[in-house]
Amino acid sequence: MTSAFELGIMSTEHRTSEEIRSIGFKALREALGVEDGLRFLRLYTGSTGDYTAERDLILGAPTLEELVEEARELEARRQQAENPAAADVLVSHS
Repeated sequence: MTSAFELGIMSTEHRTSEEIRSIGFKALREALGVEDGLRFLRLYTGSTGDYTAERDLILGAPTLEELVEEARELEARRQQAENPAAADVLVSHS
């Protein structure tokens, strides 16, 4: 999980609304995942009912390479949780 400092949350610099939105969506996605993140947002905002548009707003348009890298990172974390020794082997062969 990304730390508050890495997300820029602990910084005192002035940010634009778009920067705040981007940091917030990233934190929400990392903390809750896409599905629960969208459910959380619907609790506080009016939902358009268009799941695809809302998902694209949060996820953006990741490249295939970004999706593959994220999948590898998730698999490595899953392996680490299940078997720390196996995760080391998986990451070293990527």
